[in-house]
Amino acid sequence: MTSASDQRTTGRVLVVPVHRAADRLVRRLSRDDGGGQFFRFVAVGGLANVLYALLFLLTAGAGAQAANLVGALASSVVANELHRRLTFRAGGRVSWHTAQWEGGGLALAGMVATSAALGWVATVAPGRGALGDLATVAVVTGAIGLIRFVALRWAFGARTPRCV
Repeated sequence: MTSASDQRTTGRVLVVPVHRAADRLVRRLSRDDGGGQFFRFVAVGGLANVLYALLFLLTAGAGAQAANLVGALASSVVANELHRRLTFRAGGRVSWHTAQWEGGGLALAGMVATSAALGWVATVAPGRGALGDLATVAVVTGAIGLIRFVALRWAFGARTPRCV
C-alpha cells in the first residue's frame, strides 16, 4: 500500500507531462503561421462538417440534392464566419459580408463539385442510401478543403510573420 504523499507524487509525475504537452499544443495552435492556421482550419471544417452531416441526414427525405443544398448553405455561413474570426483572425481586416461573399464563392464551387459527384454516384450506384451519399460528399469535400484553405488564406489576407 502506498502513502498519500507517494500517491500525490505519482499523480504529479503523470499530470505534469500531460499538462506541458497540452500547453505546447495550445501554443502551437495559437500561432498565426501556416501550420497553426491549418490546424484551426481543420477544426472549424470538422465542426462545419458535423453541422452539414446533421442537416443532410435531417433533410435527406427531400432528396440528396436538396439535402446537399441545405447542409452546404448553413455550414458554409458558419464556417466562413469562424474562419474569418478564428482561423485567419481577420475580423479587423475582413467584414462579415466580404467573408461570406469570398468564402461563399468558394463554397459554391464546392457545392457544384459535390452535386456533380452525387449525380454521378446516383447513376453508377443507385439505391446507395443517405450514408452512401454522405460518404461521397465527404470524399469530395476533403479534396476541396485543401484548395479552400489556400484560397481563403489568400482571400482573408492571412499573413505569416517573417523572421527578423
